[in-house]
Amino acid sequence: MDSELLRWVWAISEQLAIFDRHDAKWLDQNQKGEWTACEHGTCHEFLKKYSLLRGKKGAVFSGANCKTRRYLLALSQKVYSPALPTQNCTEEVARRLEEVDHMLCPTKLGRSFRKPQDGELQMPSLTLKLFWFYQPKYVPMYDQYIVKGLRKNTDLKASHSAADFFKSFFDFADEKKTNLAEAQKYIPRIYPYKYRVVDKYLWLIGSGREKEILENFSAGWKAVPYQSG
Repeated sequence: MDSELLRWVWAISEQLAIFDRHDAKWLDQNQKGEWTACEHGTCHEFLKKYSLLRGKKGAVFSGANCKTRRYLLALSQKVYSPALPTQNCTEEVARRLEEVDHMLCPTKLGRSFRKPQDGELQMPSLTLKLFWFYQPKYVPMYDQYIVKGLRKNTDLKASHSAADFFKSFFDFADEKKTNLAEAQKYIPRIYPYKYRVVDKYLWLIGSGREKEILENFSAGWKAVPYQSG
């Protein structure tokens, strides 16, 4: 297995593991409308797993600060849950993301995502990760490593809009659909959300830990390979 194929096989395997650990449960809860009234423990678990806690000991989303949590979830439900167009949805995805970011900017939550060096708001990591749980077939996730991986593979600039990110991401995903299909042949379980596999591949490229991660994965793969049937 060459290194490029190994990256894609790892990305599928990693997403399946994450799906089994918590994503499948949270998707099911959200599709049933349970997140808008979720208890602090469920929300805190999601935020912790996706590195989204803010403030000392996560105070911005603390049990005492239920108003912030409920506002965020109610806003996400309102903006993200309506069906997206099944084709050419890039502009609509960007518009919805920007709408939520704009509404959060004046809040305590929005202020907690300011970058200390320049005061800019950095909401996409939080809001796009939430977006995915409403539209898993059409939306990727977003963090600094995914952006770094995308910039290494496309002409995406360091300073970019949501629309720029989505265009670069979806174009890249379309170019790599054959790679993804080939990698899936090595794994008997089919992960149902292709854009999460693509963002995990990009995360690997941008993480700075690619060599270590693939060496460990390759060793495990050689010791106990997947078998079809």
